[in-house]
Amino acid sequence: MKTNNLNVPRLIAAGLVLYGHSAIFLGHPEPLFLSWMPLGPLGVAIFFIISGYLVTQSWQQDPNLRRFFIRRCLRIFPGLIVCVLFCIFVLGPWLTNLPLKQYFAHEATWNYLRNIGLYITFYLPGVFEHGRVPNAVNGSLWSLPLEFFLYFVVAVLGLISTKKWITIATFLTSALLYLCWAQSATEMLVVYGTDLRQLFINGTYFWAGAVFYQLNLKNQLFFLTKWVILFDW
Repeated sequence: MKTNNLNVPRLIAAGLVLYGHSAIFLGHPEPLFLSWMPLGPLGVAIFFIISGYLVTQSWQQDPNLRRFFIRRCLRIFPGLIVCVLFCIFVLGPWLTNLPLKQYFAHEATWNYLRNIGLYITFYLPGVFEHGRVPNAVNGSLWSLPLEFFLYFVVAVLGLISTKKWITIATFLTSALLYLCWAQSATEMLVVYGTDLRQLFINGTYFWAGAVFYQLNLKNQLFFLTKWVILFDW
């Protein structure tokens, strides 16, 4: 089975996120999977699992630090730069309730450029201020700093050892911190604009994907994703 077959779970995950989050924006409770997990976070979890699988595969197939980060940067930053500039210079002026001169003079408008450096901010002045989720312009950017940090961890672990056990141990450690701390912690632990709880919540799914790769369980990953979706619908 070719790697591109993972595009099917990706599309499914995107659909789950859109469907789950649309309920919130329409003022309805987010639908649950098995009366347990909201569909939006379920879709995000699938994304992180697939990412963990593919990023680990990328490192294992070419464990060169420079080429690895060139690939990772090309994966994230060209699209991110276009997205951020579009939000500032097209979406913002179109939707803001401020006069354009005031919009462009506002400090927050230019602070939005920090997203390019993975310091995530969602606020553009006058945009979506009275929405059901106020002041959230392109809220999906929150995951990018986590992804990029996990790239670093994959590279560091790969330089330390190519043994499968190190990936499995990292997954188990992350899962333990997720269960014992991150999922129950009520206070955010913010570093560089990112809540570190998410590093162990969604990071655990990322390392699960890495374990799937290390144990050569790609078919199981694909069919597990299909089962989740078929069961839900």
